[in-house]
Amino acid sequence: MRAAVTTAPGTIEVRDRAEPAAGPGEALIRVERVGICGSDLHIYHGTSPYVAYPRTQGHEFAGKVVAFGSGYSGPVHVGDRVAVEPLLPCGECYPCRQGRSNCCAKLRVLGAHVDGAMCELIAIPTERLYPTGDLDPELAALVEPVSIGVQAAARGQIGPEDTVMIFGAGPIGQAALLAATDRGARVMVVDRLASRLALARRLGAEATVEAGREDAA
Repeated sequence: MRAAVTTAPGTIEVRDRAEPAAGPGEALIRVERVGICGSDLHIYHGTSPYVAYPRTQGHEFAGKVVAFGSGYSGPVHVGDRVAVEPLLPCGECYPCRQGRSNCCAKLRVLGAHVDGAMCELIAIPTERLYPTGDLDPELAALVEPVSIGVQAAARGQIGPEDTVMIFGAGPIGQAALLAATDRGARVMVVDRLASRLALARRLGAEATVEAGREDAA
């Protein structure tokens, strides 16, 4: 199979690699879409402290299940389209035992600590899979970043009585906007880029402020 490999900061090569196989507790995913996160840019430029090269990047992705390892009998089936949670916790440390696997003491992240999804096939633990049904793979690849905004709105207990101000209208800020407006809140967005603010207005922001040029009052 082909894989995009960051061989050193500033250098990416397309290389041929052996196709992976799904081991016990894993599914083999044919990658259909991969997003490029800000952390991918840090890895490319050599400013991430977590990465050793060469590394296949990509942690925001969606694909189709093509095979399972032995012993799987869960709700996902061969042929299903899925989004993938890219965190690989140990499952044994104190945070993991408390249900806070995102704080795992030995946490690994696809595309950073281990090779990610900028390739044709990847083996993934089955508990990291989320079926996406008929959702377009281009949208399914956004499940991971959008979930950050959804989680922020949920933890903030945002509701129809709230007015929310979001600083930064990049992908995560736009996700937070969508989550907050979905919960009925009024939202103001602040950013330096007029193009991002225009998108925020299209997505439901009641007001926007171009930082450095406009007064929020």
